[in-house]
Amino acid sequence: MDLALLNWDFPQFCQALWGWCSQSPRLELGGVLIQELSAIDPMTPVDRTYLLQLQQRWAEFLADCRLPPHQLSRNLPGRFLLAGADYKPGDKPFVPLFSTKLAGGAVPDKFPAQSWGAVCAEHYKAYRDHEARPFFEQHFKQLDAQVILIDLLGAMTAGQEALKDMRAALDSVLQPFRYGQDHWLGRLFRRRIRRVAVCATKIDHLLPEDQKRMQSLLESYLYETVQRLAAEDIDVNVMAIAAVQSAKLHEPADHVQSLIGRDKRTGERIRFTPPHLPDNLPHALNLKIEDLPQLSPPEGLDRVQAFPARRIDQLLAFLLAE
Repeated sequence: MDLALLNWDFPQFCQALWGWCSQSPRLELGGVLIQELSAIDPMTPVDRTYLLQLQQRWAEFLADCRLPPHQLSRNLPGRFLLAGADYKPGDKPFVPLFSTKLAGGAVPDKFPAQSWGAVCAEHYKAYRDHEARPFFEQHFKQLDAQVILIDLLGAMTAGQEALKDMRAALDSVLQPFRYGQDHWLGRLFRRRIRRVAVCATKIDHLLPEDQKRMQSLLESYLYETVQRLAAEDIDVNVMAIAAVQSAKLHEPADHVQSLIGRDKRTGERIRFTPPHLPDNLPHALNLKIEDLPQLSPPEGLDRVQAFPARRIDQLLAFLLAE
């Protein structure tokens, strides 16, 4: 997701996130936090203790956005959700500031030293240039094919806003393919990547007929994206897969099909009937299906044996075609 940051300065970052947070469901999820970020004058002296608290609350807000029942996809900065030994967000904390001086577009030429705007802009720039940018520079220069995994099933259980947010996130991830040859990120991508697979995951959570429908829904969902990439001379394929088949088909004497798997939270074996998918995705994305259980991989997996999977062989055949 941090690809979006590489072309934004701090005011652009604030404006983009305000565009997301000023609308449902983020506006309701963020609540008091969004109000506090809107009330801060970026020209006033920073309170570093309060800034650290806000950064931690922003990370919690991103986690809430990401999880059911909302399952939103655009959660920035991404490393706030993936902190580790090599990156600690609290070392140089920053948050988006939503005052009219930033989110409203009337950006000051310069922030006073040690102000909210100056400190957040400095820490944002350090994150963009020393965390996000080196990752993509080191990562993509080695690649000639790319796989993008999306939880389309999860988005459909969350509903219209999650589906729209996921599509916008995909457009952001694939944005580098639109750049001209004179743009550094465009050169980074165009140098070698010629094959892209966009894969909807967890099809093992569906009955066989609905697995086929999932492929059709994915093609419909990504139709404009596929056409644009094809025009960029990118070989693109969309497919529905399951890296590990966590559910098995159960068909008793009455021929009413269901699935059996292990509940991820309790570890217990459960039997469930997944929702049926429609044949077509509504143009307005006003599609919502029933919730699906979260399943654990089956017991007894062994690294010396092939994992039970769905269509991973087709994915590898596409990626390794040459």
